[in-house]
Amino acid sequence: MRNIIIVSCLLFSPLLRAESLNYNVISLSTTVQESVQNDTMQVTFSIEEQGHDRVTVSNAVTERSNRVLQYLRGKKSLNSQLSARHAYPSYIDNNPKNGTIWHDSIHINVDSKNIDELSQAIAQVQKDAAVSQLTFTVSNKRQNEINERLLTRAIEQFRNKAKTITKAMGGSNYKIINMDINENGRVMTHAATRMLKSAESAMMDIESGNSEVGINISGSIQVQ
Repeated sequence: MRNIIIVSCLLFSPLLRAESLNYNVISLSTTVQESVQNDTMQVTFSIEEQGHDRVTVSNAVTERSNRVLQYLRGKKSLNSQLSARHAYPSYIDNNPKNGTIWHDSIHINVDSKNIDELSQAIAQVQKDAAVSQLTFTVSNKRQNEINERLLTRAIEQFRNKAKTITKAMGGSNYKIINMDINENGRVMTHAATRMLKSAESAMMDIESGNSEVGINISGSIQVQ
């Protein structure tokens, strides 16, 4: 009989532990956010040419891109690099007998925390390159600094929620079972631009707008 009792305990004790672990388990989450002014500007310049002679078209794109890169690389605060180059033929009216049109294009990506200088660059190279995309973001360094501050607030808010739930359920204490921390940053699209005329060229007056930087914590607690 003694052996039977021991075997019975071994069989049921894991079930008892699993049951106690899942007893009064509550899932909860919390989010803290902060609106932060964007401090980095990102621009993609496009240079495109087309014509009947492939070499002429290619040389024109190369010459224009060299002028743009020479100007951009002369500004220490601007980070520039070639993104992609595409060259392909097309047929007039989709008929090879009507002749071939060659297309060639280059894209140059530039980013900088010096928004005024990058805005001036847009004006200076506009004869050779067009802006195909312009966005604003929070730099990694600044976002990491903000996330450290938000993390403390988010954990405190998570614990306060846990205490409120524990009290509402008539418990005296709680145990954190798991906790997931997610960082996120969302770029807002309400940045404003307008053209200003200067003696040399037109320059965009830019307001960088804000991003919502946030920390989300989700997890579960056991009310005791």
